[in-house]
Amino acid sequence: MSRDDLASQVLTLAQDLSRIQDQLREVTPRLDAVPGLAAAVERLSHQLAQPSGDKPDPSPSLWDWTTMSRQAADDAWQELVEWVTDVLGGYYGVVGGTAKIGRGIPTCWYRHWDLVLELSWLCQDWKAVFQHEANNTYRAGEWHDRWLPGVLGRVADSSAGRCRAQHVDPPVPSRGVVDNADDLRRVIAADLATRPDHSTIN
Repeated sequence: MSRDDLASQVLTLAQDLSRIQDQLREVTPRLDAVPGLAAAVERLSHQLAQPSGDKPDPSPSLWDWTTMSRQAADDAWQELVEWVTDVLGGYYGVVGGTAKIGRGIPTCWYRHWDLVLELSWLCQDWKAVFQHEANNTYRAGEWHDRWLPGVLGRVADSSAGRCRAQHVDPPVPSRGVVDNADDLRRVIAADLATRPDHSTIN
């Protein structure tokens, strides 16, 4: 074999070796990812194997007061009053006598549909963030920084805000979140009386 033939074979082997090295460089990261991929598949399989009762409840759907049945509206009213009482009144202190002077939600809020609609949305967004989106600090911050202040800022321009401007503040503010529990029951009963037995959505 001549020296030129030997040089040609060496060159061919060097080129083949270079191609193999390039292919190994492409394959190696994929091989490194295989253990992680296998672990991810195992976790997913475990989650899918869990009984449905262990899965978190889906986020609440937005209330549509225009189509609610009597029972759905009754449930929504009870949930809204409880949330306004426990959360907005109890924790945030922004309702009635718990609110700062001139800012907050008046205790006649339930008589004003514009405010009922605002609070319904605010309630459901709060539940979506704090009860269904665990560890979502961005959404929690947005609720505190944007949505709650936005509703409080619009109260003054709402029918409830105009109503409050006509009220004379009592000497000792009530800690309650409704001004009259019997009146609240009458308002809810009157609303339910107008609703069908079933949702009006086809």
